[in-house]
Amino acid sequence: MTTPLLGAPELVNGQDAPETTVNEQVRYLEWAAAGGPVEDLDVSDPSTLTPTDGQAWIVGTGATGIWSGKDGQVALYISTAFVYIVPLEGLKIYVKDTNTARVFDGADWVPLATGGAVNPLFSVPTWDFNFSGTTAPAYIRAPVAMTIAEQATSGTGTITYEKSTAAAPDTFASTSSPIALEAGAKLKVNAAAVTGSVAVHLERTA
Repeated sequence: MTTPLLGAPELVNGQDAPETTVNEQVRYLEWAAAGGPVEDLDVSDPSTLTPTDGQAWIVGTGATGIWSGKDGQVALYISTAFVYIVPLEGLKIYVKDTNTARVFDGADWVPLATGGAVNPLFSVPTWDFNFSGTTAPAYIRAPVAMTIAEQATSGTGTITYEKSTAAAPDTFASTSSPIALEAGAKLKVNAAAVTGSVAVHLERTA
């Protein structure tokens, strides 16, 4: 009998040398607890390897020799021989050859995360909010790193944000704001919103 997830051997009632099975179980647990490290994921010929105790590989496509018929499985070297783990969907590994994390999607080992320079072990959350009002709908989509809100003034206890008008990409503008932020971090005065002679006023705080 084997365990349902990683296929580790189970003890049999009254078996001889139970420590052998227990030690093998410990190796499975150690490998999984260490983050599933594997040396490489495209080796097909195990005769080219000189494995040491505790090393693991993902069996490459068209494997030969003792790996024949085990494409995509985890080949974990314990003591003097390989044992094989049939991956279940969601199993994660760390590929030492490429310093990347991968996950088994049920058919293949795919990168844990893709796109840009995002760390594969982390993802940036994105929230979508849709609001419908009496005059016009509002839509916000933002992968948030940090937000800063102005402190509410005494008396009202409220914070008010006004929607911006349609603008070119990488541009913020509002009909009620005297300042527009354009691509390249340029500040532009919105003449339509300026009622006096002062458009921008910077004041040092204590």
